[in-house]
Amino acid sequence: MVNRIVNPPPIRIQNPVQKTHRNHQAQEHQSPDILQKRTQFGDIFREKLDVNQRISFSAHASSRMMQRDIQLTENDLNRLEGAVDKIAEKGGRESLIMMDDISYVVSIQNKKVITAMDSSQAKDNIFTNIDSAIIVR
Repeated sequence: MVNRIVNPPPIRIQNPVQKTHRNHQAQEHQSPDILQKRTQFGDIFREKLDVNQRISFSAHASSRMMQRDIQLTENDLNRLEGAVDKIAEKGGRESLIMMDDISYVVSIQNKKVITAMDSSQAKDNIFTNIDSAIIVR
């Protein structure tokens, strides 16, 4: 018996553009229910991520808070996060949050404190590049 070497069929490499086009066509043929469920899942997933994200402090804000001896308790942090959530609901992006004699400039979208100062440093200061403000009692 003679062993024969059989040449395998040539491998076709698809053009990535064509592959993407085929995937796009396949998505177009999916039922609207499947596409809607995917969209709903993505929206819910992003919402849950945003809700669970704790507020953070920029290096500048952390430095200023240490220099100015501004300390936050867990309760203060929760109140600050509550204020951020309220402003986010109203569509704020960069906000001044005044809480317990301390002013915070916060990026609402990033949930990040940009800077912080107490009332003695805030006197005669002008806050620019903010689109909203809240006083937390």
